[in-house]
Amino acid sequence: MPVEKEIRENLVDIKKIYKWVKEEEIDEKIADFLKNSDAVYFIGCGSSHYISIIASRYLTGVTGLESKNIPAGEILFSYDQSVSKYGNKTAVLMSRSGETTETVKAAEVLRNEGIKSVGITIEKDSSLEKAVDLPIVVPIKEESIVMTKSFNAITLMLQMAAERMAGVDKSRIYEEILKNLENIMKESERSAADFADGNRYVFLGVGPYEGVAREAALKLEEMSLTVVEAFSTFEYRHGPKSLVEEGVNIVIYADGEEERKLADELKAYGGKVILRGKLSENFEDSFVQTIFAQFLGLEIAKRKDVDVENPRHLTKVVRI
Repeated sequence: MPVEKEIRENLVDIKKIYKWVKEEEIDEKIADFLKNSDAVYFIGCGSSHYISIIASRYLTGVTGLESKNIPAGEILFSYDQSVSKYGNKTAVLMSRSGETTETVKAAEVLRNEGIKSVGITIEKDSSLEKAVDLPIVVPIKEESIVMTKSFNAITLMLQMAAERMAGVDKSRIYEEILKNLENIMKESERSAADFADGNRYVFLGVGPYEGVAREAALKLEEMSLTVVEAFSTFEYRHGPKSLVEEGVNIVIYADGEEERKLADELKAYGGKVILRGKLSENFEDSFVQTIFAQFLGLEIAKRKDVDVENPRHLTKVVRI
């Protein structure tokens, strides 16, 4: 099963990409390209859009620079409402295949508007490479329709680039996480097996973890055809919690005092809640937090006899 194989390859490939970023100074190349920006836009579709949420929040948190995540379709069909007319702007566009129509066309629109861009893909000689000013081809292979290990690797790369822009070195934190990655994966798989009994799922996260939550929800939708929602953590109190009942399983990323209060409230309504605790202080662990949901989607799919290799209505590359 390529999907399961590629989830398990997180153990090797995330470490490989971390080493590649440092040795090839990829983080410095991206940081130098973005350093004079007044604002940075992160743009993609699907999972790449959710990387954009993590990366934009993380960049602002580390550097203080204004940043924004925009779905590529908004650039094409709502440009004036999405892109400011003022300041020196740059963009980071992501497409695993480098051929996603909306992302490639968004890169072309930005070029015509005079906005310089970085393009990130895992495929050489792609259309996205030709449409941007700084192409980055991440040396990782992924065959599955569902994006798994490449999501984590690209997220790590962009976090490292943000830190390079800020002039901070978080190598010690990353190396500690990577040293414990096998245990993190084993715990994630065990917890996923214990949590795969829901009728409906909700994922909650704040800051960069909102992007984690939204990608987690997408994994369950794609892999197991499960009814699932995702929200900024504390928005969930403002209406959506009315749907909580027995059979609703809720994942909250982070386990601080306020998250625990929310968890207790949701349990009182009949929901089953798991808190996915932080592995580091300031969201550096965002790049591994989705592994739990990758295993959870796989486990639910097995129980429902859903073919994760051929997700319903989906293709590896979205061309329109």
